[in-house]
Amino acid sequence: LENAQQAVEIRRKLADANPDAFLPDLAMSLNNLAIQLSELGRRQEALENVQKAVEIRRKLAEANPDAFLPNLAMSYGTLGSVFTASDEHDKAAQAYAQGIEAITPCLQAIPRAFAGLATKLVSDYLEAKQKLDEEPDKTLLMPVEQVLQTLQNAANDQALSPEQNDGSDG
Repeated sequence: LENAQQAVEIRRKLADANPDAFLPDLAMSLNNLAIQLSELGRRQEALENVQKAVEIRRKLAEANPDAFLPNLAMSYGTLGSVFTASDEHDKAAQAYAQGIEAITPCLQAIPRAFAGLATKLVSDYLEAKQKLDEEPDKTLLMPVEQVLQTLQNAANDQALSPEQNDGSDG
C-alpha cells in the first residue's frame, strides 16, 4: 500500500509539471491504489481514488478515444468493484454499464484484444443486476454479445478444422 501511495505522489508531481506526459500514469496509479484500499476495506478512500482515475481517464478518452477508452473502461470496472464491495449494487451496475459503453467500440475494432475486459465487465454487470433483481439492459449488451459470439464461433470453427493449420500446401 505504501508503494502505491508513493507512486501516486510521484506521478501527481510529474503530472503537475507535464500533464500530457504523466496524467495517464497518474490515473493508473490512482486506479491501482483504489484496488489495494478496497481490498483492505478502506472503501471511502478507494472510492475517492478511483473516481479521480475515472475523471482523468474520461478527459483523456475525450481527447483521444482510441488510446484511452480501454483504460477508462478498466477504471469503471474498478469503480464498480468498489461499489460492489460496499453492497451498493445499483451504483456498481451503473459503473459496469459505463465500462461496457467505453469498451464496446474498442471491442468492435479489435475483438481479440478487448474480449477479456469486455467479458469481465459484462459478467460483473450481470451479477450486480441479479443482486438488484433487475433485468439487464439488452441494448447495452447486444453489441458486446455479438462480437463475443463471433469470436467464439471463429474459435470453434478453427478447433473443428485443424487441417487448415497443419502447414501443408494442400
